Amino acid sequence: MQNEALKLIVILLFSSWVAFTPLKILYVCPLLFLVFIERKYFILILKKLILLNIFTLFLVLFVAFENIFMALELFGKINLILLFTLMLFSQSKGYDIIRGLSYFKVHPLFIALFYFTLKMIEFLVQEVIETKNRLKSRGFHANTSLFSYQTFGNIFALML
Repeated sequence: MQNEALKLIVILLFSSWVAFTPLKILYVCPLLFLVFIERKYFILILKKLILLNIFTLFLVLFVAFENIFMALELFGKINLILLFTLMLFSQSKGYDIIRGLSYFKVHPLFIALFYFTLKMIEFLVQEVIETKNRLKSRGFHANTSLFSYQTFGNIFALML
């Protein structure tokens, strides 16, 4: 069995275990093991987790209007699952996940869809980086002018 396929199985089992059972301190044990293994990249992983928590906070905020305890439990479970997944795939690229899916004989249409999505994300990131570098080389400084707004609008449109 490939390493990526095994990682996908482990993530599926851990995510199911955390999502469908009450929150327990026992869930931290696999995370501590992964922190020990990936301690060199732990700060980078936490930065990614904080970025992902921006989206999580919106979800938790809407649930908090109904039940604050359910929202806190949801926030904890989401963070456990995200941290576990980020720790497990810290050294992998997206293509490793696609290889793991192809090992499980996922329909080729889904494999192609995931591959295309990953390629487009890489392309857009590269385009934004190149655009920022071009603007820096031309001496662009952001201010409240019409040219600045048009420039940022073009960058935003490129991403859409």
